[in-house]
Amino acid sequence: MTDADGDTDGVAPLRLALDVAVPAPLRPMLAELVATAEVAIELVALADIDPGLVELSDRRLVLALHQEGYDWLVTGNGRMLRNPDVLAAVWKTRMSVFAVDGVGDDPLRTTGALLLDLPAALRRATPGRCEIFWSRPRNPRPSGPWDRFMAAARRRRQEPGDLHEQVKVTDAELTTPWRRHPAPD
Repeated sequence: MTDADGDTDGVAPLRLALDVAVPAPLRPMLAELVATAEVAIELVALADIDPGLVELSDRRLVLALHQEGYDWLVTGNGRMLRNPDVLAAVWKTRMSVFAVDGVGDDPLRTTGALLLDLPAALRRATPGRCEIFWSRPRNPRPSGPWDRFMAAARRRRQEPGDLHEQVKVTDAELTTPWRRHPAPD
């Protein structure tokens, strides 16, 4: 654990290799946020470990990171975890993997997924255990307000028309000024 002074109380930090297109200016912020997971970490981009790592196949990458002493691979390539060759390397090395899936090559969506999910994954991880965390950010689809309203009525076990009569917005309510004072010019 990292204390208030940034010391790790003698506990070796988890070493996370970052194989993700996180824009360089956002990496310090990501490392700072991940540090709030109450787990001492060292987050290093692949190219900063060794530029040759970015040229390796996924299987060779896992093996090389193990040789370099890394505990985790953080990747934007969720497809790699569908490949038995890669999974065999993960299993043999006992490396944990955090994979973002379904965002393509979009560095901002990948970074957003890491900001949202990586700290919680680190808190839930079992020390010394090989685990895979798979983040699948949603791509929200639109829905109509009446569809959502009908779902709310079903949850309340009410007829949609009856519920609408109870909660409908009147014309007076719609046009009543919300400001207590006139808007500034």
